[in-house]
Amino acid sequence: ISASADSSIDGVSFAVISYGVSKAHVAHGLLLVIAWGLLIPSGAFVSASWRHRLRAGLWLKVHRAMQMLGVVFTLTGVILGYLMVPLDYHLSDTHHIIGLVIVIMTLMHPVLSMARGKPAAATGGKRTPRRLVWEIMHKGGGYALIAVAGYQCYTGYLLMADSLWLIVLYGIFMGIALAVLLAGIAHCKLMPIIVNPDNRRSSEVKASVAATRTAPLEADDPNAQKAPAEGSASFV
Repeated sequence: ISASADSSIDGVSFAVISYGVSKAHVAHGLLLVIAWGLLIPSGAFVSASWRHRLRAGLWLKVHRAMQMLGVVFTLTGVILGYLMVPLDYHLSDTHHIIGLVIVIMTLMHPVLSMARGKPAAATGGKRTPRRLVWEIMHKGGGYALIAVAGYQCYTGYLLMADSLWLIVLYGIFMGIALAVLLAGIAHCKLMPIIVNPDNRRSSEVKASVAATRTAPLEADDPNAQKAPAEGSASFV
């Protein structure tokens, strides 16, 4: 792919690639396909199928890292898209409007995380109403955004000439993300031994730890007598 003559939009010049699409368009599409075809779906699928297969807390770190990186790619691509489109044409078609909705909903997820409430493991295994509502909004909204972003990729393909590569690349990335999901599911079904102590799920381990911490300790009772250690002598 080689650059040819320059074109300008409202005085802003862009080098035009030989098949008529500017480098800014290519960068815009590439950033968002990476974000919504690879990073964000993979991060969601790690949460869905790997949380009980990785060491406690590791899945959450991977999930957050991939989602935040996806947000960075999304914002960069959207800013680039804003700069390359004339002001008179902003929000002039479906692609622009859907893109704005995706950005707003994406930025709401970090805000929602502050109202997620305590997990079931910290409340005796039962989800509070607040936690249940948050899970529906966070998980359901996240998967809905991934689906809408797939359609958004298609509308971008229709707007950008000779951009079949965009759809092909999106398909490859989504294939990788789905492989992450299926690998986690297969690991759960075929590998009964997980990485947590006593072969228990992460939530069960956390629940037992929480119960231990909240249980009254004999050491706090001045009248409690310590049992002699096994194998040791007891003198009265």
